Amino acid sequence: MSGCRLSSAALPTADSAILDVVHAEGGRVRSTDRVFARLVGGVLAAARSGSTDMADAHAVAAAVETGGGVVVTGDASDIGRLAAPFPNVHIAAI
Repeated sequence: MSGCRLSSAALPTADSAILDVVHAEGGRVRSTDRVFARLVGGVLAAARSGSTDMADAHAVAAAVETGGGVVVTGDASDIGRLAAPFPNVHIAAI
């Protein structure tokens, strides 16, 4: 999980349940350092997108960095558009 997503999940909403699951399952949080920021920029560039998709690009970049994975999201259209250039990243809509 990217640190960007974690910060929004920390808000007192139903999303805070995400934190509980990540913690219980031994998930890790990826902070945004220079290397990861460049990867996020690469995701945005590959999708021909801009900074309005910054938070979503963090989720895709976290999957790309680990060699692929599944991004579970309530915003499958935006995440799917960002993940489209990366065949090893799959989207699970909730």
